[in-house]
Amino acid sequence: MTEKRGRLLVIEDHKELRNALVTNLEDLGYEVATAEDENQGLNKAKEIKPDLVFCDLKHTGLPCLDMLKALKAELPETKVIVTGIETTREEGLRFGACFCLSNPISRSDLIDALRHCLGHSFE
Repeated sequence: MTEKRGRLLVIEDHKELRNALVTNLEDLGYEVATAEDENQGLNKAKEIKPDLVFCDLKHTGLPCLDMLKALKAELPETKVIVTGIETTREEGLRFGACFCLSNPISRSDLIDALRHCLGHSFE
């Protein structure tokens, strides 16, 4: 078995978006865990201590931003990529996300985000 690039956590309540993101990340060589909501996601993050968390911002912006603050407090080394709609991405950056992506996420944008946050290269 080949060495994985890192451990990631995807927090996304929409099954189709979650599955698509997981498939892309696994294809790129990552070990991926999932959670359907922020409470489950925070517990999973504490358990597996991922290198990077993808968190769906939702339209209100509050649940993921609260989780982002909690993650930064409990696991300061863990990087967070916020996913969601354009208007809420600035808030994600303001609260400590290392990158923001708009749904739907293209493979090239995903690679750019991973390169930016984790310093990984893709050939």
